[in-house]
Amino acid sequence: ESGANNSTTVTATLNRASGADTSITVSVPTSTDYTLSANKTLSIAAGSTTSTGTVKITAVNNAVSGGDKMLMVSATAVNSDGMIQPSALILTITDDDVLTLSISSPSVAEGATGSTATMTFTVSLSSASPVQVTVDYADAGTGTATAGTDYATITGGMLTFAVGETSKTINVSVIGDLLSESDETVVVTLSNPNPSYTLVVASGTGTITDDDTSVLGELDTEIVVEVAREVTTSVVAAISSRVASVVDRVAVVTPANVPSVEVPATDGFTTGGLFSILAHAAQHDRERERGLQRSEMSLYHSLDGASFVYSPSVLSATGSAGASGGGHSGILTMWGSVDYRKMSGSGEGRFRWDGELASLNIGTDTMSESGVLVGLAAGASKGSFGYQGSTIGGSGVLKMRVKTLNPYVGWSLSESASLWASIGYGKGKINYNDNEAEASSSKMSLTSAALGGRYRLFSVDDSADGRLIQVSLKGEAWGLQNKIEGGLQRPMGLKYRAQGMRIAVERHRSGVLESGASLVLLGEAGVRWDGGDGDTGIGFEMGGTADYSNSATGMKVVATARVLVDHESDRKEWGAGLTVGHRLDGRETGMTYRYSLSHGQAESGVDSLWDSSAFSRALSEEKSLATRLGAEVGYRMHGVGGLYTPYVGFGVAANSKRDYRVGMRYVGSSAVSSGLEFERREARSKRPDHRVMLTGQMSW
Repeated sequence: ESGANNSTTVTATLNRASGADTSITVSVPTSTDYTLSANKTLSIAAGSTTSTGTVKITAVNNAVSGGDKMLMVSATAVNSDGMIQPSALILTITDDDVLTLSISSPSVAEGATGSTATMTFTVSLSSASPVQVTVDYADAGTGTATAGTDYATITGGMLTFAVGETSKTINVSVIGDLLSESDETVVVTLSNPNPSYTLVVASGTGTITDDDTSVLGELDTEIVVEVAREVTTSVVAAISSRVASVVDRVAVVTPANVPSVEVPATDGFTTGGLFSILAHAAQHDRERERGLQRSEMSLYHSLDGASFVYSPSVLSATGSAGASGGGHSGILTMWGSVDYRKMSGSGEGRFRWDGELASLNIGTDTMSESGVLVGLAAGASKGSFGYQGSTIGGSGVLKMRVKTLNPYVGWSLSESASLWASIGYGKGKINYNDNEAEASSSKMSLTSAALGGRYRLFSVDDSADGRLIQVSLKGEAWGLQNKIEGGLQRPMGLKYRAQGMRIAVERHRSGVLESGASLVLLGEAGVRWDGGDGDTGIGFEMGGTADYSNSATGMKVVATARVLVDHESDRKEWGAGLTVGHRLDGRETGMTYRYSLSHGQAESGVDSLWDSSAFSRALSEEKSLATRLGAEVGYRMHGVGGLYTPYVGFGVAANSKRDYRVGMRYVGSSAVSSGLEFERREARSKRPDHRVMLTGQMSW
């Protein structure tokens, strides 16, 4: 009924010639299966037996499988000689429409834990059937997905197509989860069609697409790569400082090098000892008030900046890893430092994270006869980071541990210039614990390379009047590659790369005034660029400190200011602080006072800008903008083994926070000091917080 042979023609013949013209009428029953040409009459001329024309019958191609059809064609003829006997013939319309069955191969996203998605297989007939059609279906069991775990078990069954129907569906329930895994498949097969129509597509393969890579991927992109930066910059800073202390031989004058008066520092200053620890404790309070996780590394926090240098010929303990020590040809020197960093950041949408990273760097080195410092540094870092608002709307904790080895060399180019270089390799583990997903872990490796140098632009050292002026330029560049291995939750491993460059100018000026007081002026400006994966950008910061100390009058004044001049994150920061303290008439014993006023983050931040990512060290609005007033009064007196100072103090901030303190400090004659403090902190609409702090410090 289709194609080039879907029509036929009808002619008429007489069994013998007639003496008159004959007219023949062709007729067929009315039907939609065929059409008849407009000409329905044939003519046979007198003396002839065959008609001179034809009647055309055309089968209609309906694309419906309905079997062959029979057609009766009749002819009635008359002429002047009288009626001619009628005649008829049977035509067959052959049905060439083959009915076929097929099944689709759908795809559906998996979804999160506790949710279900529907995978729909569509079974189709190529055309409507004039009779009922049935076909069986079943789970082939050859897909990669697991029945009962990844999708609801398919029990199988029969599909029935009523007359005229061409489509049926098979629905499979997909079970969601949050495991990062490969796409999985479900195979459904058709069998036993009735009538026995052809199965042109006998099986369909449904694909369960995994949509969970964004969970771990977001944490890796937003947190892991930033932590890898911090681990690298921590060891780079430690090595740079160590090399500078030995190779550069550059004197650095700070307020600790000159006579001073004991004056507790305000929030925003980092002076070590008790008050540094108290500042850290206050930061922990701010974490809790913002609903973030409490610190798990308080010990590291309190030891931030502590270090040591040991050499058989030189033994010292100071507050920086760059302490002078060692650097003697053929003598092995040991050194170490603790580095604690607060980190925070944000991603797309509502994603926020905050946490802390602690690093312990220990190294050993020796100076060759040619004046080249050769050493090896080992680092151990661990971090804990809480996050909220991931792509699946969840929150949780990410923890990391990394151990690194970093061989390094340093050498002097001249009295004013030096260079150093280092390479590193580390391995670690990442633990993911999301409240919406199953806990998972991944192994990671970290490779790095760094190059740095320092150049003394200007130096004046006048020992006669105690004046020293020094201007130095220092710079570093580093790069890292972080590989996260694949596993059950992450079949495909990931690789991140990051680079950084930084440069700073430092100016130190100190001297003794005519009154006998000392004055130290510190100024610095630094810029840092971060590139590669993760947060990138440029930050530029300036800051300075003026420190006046008069042991004769017992007066000490410290003024500090800083400003984040420009930053690609559009973050605006500035701070200023003033602390005034004194002992009556400068006496060793007696009343001591301290008054302080600060706004924002007043501590000069070039070192902070250097030692941590400009983006990840974003400060909270509270810490950046709060104005604080503080006061303290104490009485210094002699006691067993040293000086004792009982004191009381209070502080109030513009954000309606108050604190009250009472404590005792002890300073021994053998460079041993300790402290005990009780503190109460109050905040609007918050329960008061109480704390007891015991500290100790020993230098030798």
